[in-house]
Amino acid sequence: MSRVAIEIYANPNIHSIIDKVIEDLKLQNRLFNTIPIRVHSGSVASDIFYAENEISRSNGEEIFSITISNVTPKNIVEEVLNIELHKAILYFTNDAVKAFRWLGKYFTTK
Repeated sequence: MSRVAIEIYANPNIHSIIDKVIEDLKLQNRLFNTIPIRVHSGSVASDIFYAENEISRSNGEEIFSITISNVTPKNIVEEVLNIELHKAILYFTNDAVKAFRWLGKYFTTK
């Protein structure tokens, strides 16, 4: 795997939930121990989605960013984040998913 990272953006009041989810996933799946996961303050005020993700490149690193929405109910943050983190692992470990994601981005931006 090339240099990759996962970045999570969320309100500070749910950072403890996020830390717990990350800790649990690292115990369940060793792949989560191989990818740096950084948590930042900030979120999106989406009225539609509980979470959004995007792929970017910065300083030679491929980054899968997850933003937890302000409208996400606190009681489902764990499930939403779990799904998004598994999407990130699938993206980084499956070349077909990665190619499809980049092709989709190409066709939707042209």
